[in-house]
Amino acid sequence: MYGLLSGEKFPTGTALQRTLITDAKHTDERGWLAECSNTVLQ
Repeated sequence: MYGLLSGEKFPTGTALQRTLITDAKHTDERGWLAECSNTVLQ
């Protein structure tokens, strides 16, 4: 959010998906996502 205030561009949908899915794979509740293909999750 602070980057947007300083003039940075809003992240693309692809970048957001990649970040959110990667972060979710590192949680205990969603660790099973690491076993799935990225293509299926998009």
